[in-house]
Amino acid sequence: MNQTASPPPKILYLTGSTGGMGRAIHAELASRPQYRVVPVLSRLENQEALVREVESLLEESPPWGIINAAGFGMFRPHEQISPRDIQNMVAVNLTAPMVLAKLCLPAIQKNSGRIIHIASIEATRSSKWAALYSATKAGLRSFSLSLQEDLRRFGAGVTCINPDLTRTGFFDNLEFRPSPDPAAAIEPAELARIVADILEQPNIVTEITIRPPILGIQKGPRT
Repeated sequence: MNQTASPPPKILYLTGSTGGMGRAIHAELASRPQYRVVPVLSRLENQEALVREVESLLEESPPWGIINAAGFGMFRPHEQISPRDIQNMVAVNLTAPMVLAKLCLPAIQKNSGRIIHIASIEATRSSKWAALYSATKAGLRSFSLSLQEDLRRFGAGVTCINPDLTRTGFFDNLEFRPSPDPAAAIEPAELARIVADILEQPNIVTEITIRPPILGIQKGPRT
């Protein structure tokens, strides 16, 4: 009796795999045999290192898709943010996903694959002391939605996820964080399951915004 061989797993490049969201996404996808997650480990503000690493990965394991879960925030009056911090945030939150997509697009087009960008609720609104962060995430959102139009003819797709407060280490260096109420923040594991579900969809989910049931923010010292 002939047995049909299982298809090889779909390779997904993942940035931010050591952070709260990325770690949860990695764990969720690693539990599904149809995927193989390949972490991108370069410091994303170092574009030359990122390009070298990804070019090496492409030779060994071309991706079916990429997931950008890396990012950081800084919330203060814009005049108090240094030029170096501006450069680093733009590099990590916006430039790196663009560079990674540029390098991987030939493989993703060939495989009719998927790209998922973790942006932020701040990509969709204007908030006090969030000018820089919001600009990077709004840029990522616009990049995602426009790139989706480019990829439709290949059967490939791009999804922009805009999560609200998520219970991760993102807030460790900030002066606010979600309140302890479980309903005040998204759990990383919940977000990871949504990412996996989007990858399973036969149609393209171009954008999704996720919010916790209640608004609960507390002030606190940086840890």
